[in-house]
Amino acid sequence: MGDLAFGRTFDALESGKSHWFIDLIRDSGVPVGLLGTTQWVTECIIKLPIPASLNPMIQMINYSSNLIAERKKFQPAEQDVMSHILEAGQFFDDPQAEESLLTADARLLVIAGSDTTGLSISPRFHPRARLLTTSAATLTHALYYIARDPAITTSLRDELVRHNLHNDDNFTIASLAHLPFLNAIINESLRLHPPVPGGTYRFSPPGGITVNDHFIPEGCVVLSPQYTIQRSPKAFAQPDDFIPERWTTRPELVRDKNAFFPFSLGRYGCIGKQLAYNEMRNVISTLVLEFDVEFAEGEDGRRLLGETQDHFTMGLAGLDLVFRERKA
Repeated sequence: MGDLAFGRTFDALESGKSHWFIDLIRDSGVPVGLLGTTQWVTECIIKLPIPASLNPMIQMINYSSNLIAERKKFQPAEQDVMSHILEAGQFFDDPQAEESLLTADARLLVIAGSDTTGLSISPRFHPRARLLTTSAATLTHALYYIARDPAITTSLRDELVRHNLHNDDNFTIASLAHLPFLNAIINESLRLHPPVPGGTYRFSPPGGITVNDHFIPEGCVVLSPQYTIQRSPKAFAQPDDFIPERWTTRPELVRDKNAFFPFSLGRYGCIGKQLAYNEMRNVISTLVLEFDVEFAEGEDGRRLLGETQDHFTMGLAGLDLVFRERKA
């Protein structure tokens, strides 16, 4: 996201360590989740005379502001996300309001884009084995199901081989885009474990709105909880079961496609949707082609499924996996 959004690197991949800002996002996730519906409380906390070193929200705002200031000083060789935002001109006449908006954009780009690919790799269990723990909500859950059921790996490898996809020059983002079973694994992981399980907040429209005979006055904060809706038996048969085939050969298991909206919908839909899909296709396919994925000793996935928390985004519990390199 450093390259895509700000024309620079955060050096996380080079160092193999999580950036402190990402750690700060995770550490502050609990209060954000608890206070998300009470924005006035958040505003009060921001304005309290607490040293910045003790106030994670202030640290996040200051760092985001610095990102904008640094980005304004140069023009990258290739356009990035901020190129389009800055070229659009001012949104507010008030310079302070404009600065706050840009700072919020920077913070959103980092949170939405960077907290999806953190990797921790170490040798364990076997001389050629590698342990990988990923912070990405969808990738983590997809890999849980892959490790739990070897048949998923077999079916996915068969699909990749049928399309002549190996880890060579034929392996491209475009070549992965329309593989039915690969996309089905991703969609089913997104359905059961949406990255924003409680949904995003919206205001009810002018004049209010009636939903199932319930009138909601205008200006009320409302949300549609993705976790609940995407597991509704009204929308999906066997709603709590991981069945990738519901997106391919068993469409009767999807009773209402409109209930699937992990990236939200309409004008407020996530602009990073295609980037996220491309990333997930690439990572899952690469790992499956090169490794056999197994639970580590003593792991059964119960921590991940039972202890993961909703902090607006998902506060993932641990999942230890062994990746055994496939022999040629």
